[in-house]
Amino acid sequence: GAIQVGLGPDRLDQVVYGNLLDRLTPYGVPQEPRYRLALQLNESKQGVALERDATVSRFNLALEVGFTLQDAVTGESLFSGGVRAVAAYNVLRSEFANVIAERDARDRAARDIADEIKTRLSVYFRGLAAGAR
Repeated sequence: GAIQVGLGPDRLDQVVYGNLLDRLTPYGVPQEPRYRLALQLNESKQGVALERDATVSRFNLALEVGFTLQDAVTGESLFSGGVRAVAAYNVLRSEFANVIAERDARDRAARDIADEIKTRLSVYFRGLAAGAR
């Protein structure tokens, strides 16, 4: 609950940011954070299923995020890592359905990313607490 999550400029950054806030700061953004979490996002799409006429009928959307946990006062890097999530979606005849399917895949990948970052930070902080005993 003492982590300030960095917010990027585009929609994908905002989706990951919102998911991380839900998981890391369920009682709201900390007034005086002890840590800052910086994110670097990269999204890619790859066609994985082809029709007979060589049109793509299924995509894998991959989301890769590098993260760094920093001390909020000193800026010192304390812990960093990278996570990756892949979500698939089908291409349909309706352009609107394709837009919604891709957005849903992006949202699913962002949730998976937030869950994995939360898990890794939990393990990191658990290790710190065990070392302090």
